[in-house]
Amino acid sequence: MLAYPIVILNKSGGYPLVMTAHLLAPEAYVLDHIVDAWIKNKSAEDIRFAAAEGYHGVQKCGIRGASNLFVTGWDH
Repeated sequence: MLAYPIVILNKSGGYPLVMTAHLLAPEAYVLDHIVDAWIKNKSAEDIRFAAAEGYHGVQKCGIRGASNLFVTGWDH
């Protein structure tokens, strides 16, 4: 499912700091948490967790479920 974005990232030399593990719109409340954590120079894993916290904060799906929606780096 993530094959197309990975090809583009590889060609551009990019690094997937945070991606979704499933089809999911990048809602502003999630991006807000990602950018805040990135500005604070948090680790990639902390930034991924911040995305999950933002998602859970609005969707009320549980932090564990929200954490499973986001991945970081090439290992997923």
